[in-house]
Amino acid sequence: MLEIAEKAVALQPRLTLDSLVEGRYTQINVNVKVDTKENLTEKMRIGELAEKAGVTPRTIRYYENLGLLSPSEREGKGFRYYTEAELARLRKIDALQSLGLSLEEIGSILDLFFQEPTMLRGKQKLLEILMAHLQETDEKIIALTQFRSELQANIAKVQQYIEQVSQP
Repeated sequence: MLEIAEKAVALQPRLTLDSLVEGRYTQINVNVKVDTKENLTEKMRIGELAEKAGVTPRTIRYYENLGLLSPSEREGKGFRYYTEAELARLRKIDALQSLGLSLEEIGSILDLFFQEPTMLRGKQKLLEILMAHLQETDEKIIALTQFRSELQANIAKVQQYIEQVSQP
């Protein structure tokens, strides 16, 4: 049991966070990998998986409903059982959320990260999504800058009016 726990730790930490600037991480490693050559057959119940992944069982069930995750098997009275592969998926979901992706966006690329060892297709699609986010952000900055200028002009007009009315 201890050997399997050591293998889980060796997979990779939840996130590799390189630097913290103003309360936000500036570099996040999304290379959460599963070594499929390892023995990944140890079964975990939902509570154990949740604890290892740092989420709640309710979150795991929600991800299952969205199709982001599924138990490796169900036994007996419908208990869900999971392996290290599902733990890796949870870690990947967390890493992608940290990059600002919505669960819908994550759902569109998650499987790509687990189809090949290099994760190239997943990273290419991730790059497309991040570039779209950057473009949207730039557009919002332009709109907010214009709105700020309009606010400043309106403030100046109101202040000027108040000064004119206040003088005898």
